[in-house]
Amino acid sequence: MEYRKFGDTYIVRMDPGEEILTQLKVFAEQEGVKMDSVTALGAVKDFTVGVFAANAKVYRTNRFQGLYE
Repeated sequence: MEYRKFGDTYIVRMDPGEEILTQLKVFAEQEGVKMDSVTALGAVKDFTVGVFAANAKVYRTNRFQGLYE
């Protein structure tokens, strides 16, 4: 992972195979970031997307494996 700061914005580049949430946590700890929003562009091989179904009060997930951009 590499990152640079431009004003109040950071640009973060991750290497293939790095776990996104783990690297974002490392970045946030190094830079003292407590709360922020994330916008991303790139490809992933294995990820899980989840939503909370409010009417059923349950969290539902779908896992995708393969190359997705």
